[in-house]
Amino acid sequence: MRKDAWEQEQRSISYYESKRQIPIWKKEHPELSPVYSQVLQDDSKRVDLASKAFFRRVKAGGESRYPRFKGKGRYDSITYPQSGFHLNDACRYAPLRIKD
Repeated sequence: MRKDAWEQEQRSISYYESKRQIPIWKKEHPELSPVYSQVLQDDSKRVDLASKAFFRRVKAGGESRYPRFKGKGRYDSITYPQSGFHLNDACRYAPLRIKD
């Protein structure tokens, strides 16, 4: 989406614009429906940071290439900003517990 907007309209998509697209993406791609929206928001934030770095390099006149897609297995962690969840299945770590 960001690459198309830049190539076609010479404009940058903001984090908030991409964040508003998450419910639409979840409807279009059923495989995303079990993923918590906050996890997808974090992915959107990572893409936003990569895009900002790209545009900063473009503006500075340095070598700049589009951010590349990072495939499955690239990240070995998740970011989930709320408590009240635990990890299942093949997890090697004990479920998270909140200390008082």
